Amino acid sequence: MIQDFIKKVGEFHDAFGVQRGNVDVELRYKLFKEEFEEYLEGYNAYLQNLEYFTNKKGEYAHTFTYMVDAICDMLYITSGSIDLHECNYFKETIYKKATKEYTLKCISKYSDLYNKNPASFYLHNLIDEVFTLAYIDKVHKLLPQLFEEVHLSNLSKLDENGKPIINDGILDPSKPIGKILKGKNYFEPRLKEILENGN
Repeated sequence: MIQDFIKKVGEFHDAFGVQRGNVDVELRYKLFKEEFEEYLEGYNAYLQNLEYFTNKKGEYAHTFTYMVDAICDMLYITSGSIDLHECNYFKETIYKKATKEYTLKCISKYSDLYNKNPASFYLHNLIDEVFTLAYIDKVHKLLPQLFEEVHLSNLSKLDENGKPIINDGILDPSKPIGKILKGKNYFEPRLKEILENGN
């Protein structure tokens, strides 16, 4: 499964002209941190038994879909890091037992990780932990469909001329410099529909 994910993100990198080898580690760290914080937002709402909640951006979101979207984005970023670093020697992950206690342990571990130097990320362990979150949240069987939908959504970020929109700090000061922004053709991934049809 993960090999397919890495291949798809490689297609994204090719389409958007993202170069391999010379990796902006700080940007990768910021992208992952942003998604992990979104997962935490959703998870905290989930602990409060909220079906919908308002996130820190002021958006009204379906809690579980918001969490799943963050999981897919973390997998996308981590798979992309493996592709960009050209260190794809990944063996398929083995899911750990799904317990509430383990979820809290994962969150604690991630909190330590993303506050440290981004170079300390060990990509293959990290992606295994994200897979574990997917298992705990019982969406692991739907991950190929969910990931494909996120992939298609990400490809739709190209502008009307088929070019990427790269944030320069002026276009969107709230986003990291170097992040690919959404163009006019962008569509949100239809994750809620997949989740509803898959259960």
